[in-house]
Amino acid sequence: MPAGGVDLGWQSVFRAKKITGPYEAKVVMAQGNSVINGPHQGAWVHTQFDEDWFIHFQSKQAYGWVSKHLLLASNS
Repeated sequence: MPAGGVDLGWQSVFRAKKITGPYEAKVVMAQGNSVINGPHQGAWVHTQFDEDWFIHFQSKQAYGWVSKHLLLASNS
């Protein structure tokens, strides 16, 4: 689920044992130290070399979603 707004937001997941809650939240993707804002719409890619990558669009405010980025994903 996107959270924190389009330009500087992050992606979160929520889970509960019952549909009525209580829910616990976890941030699963965040901008970190990158100059690329986001993360935004995209896809997680796992390669045959056991690498994980994330490809996504970047929001450029009035210009819209203009760029694609391929970023190495890690658990850190």
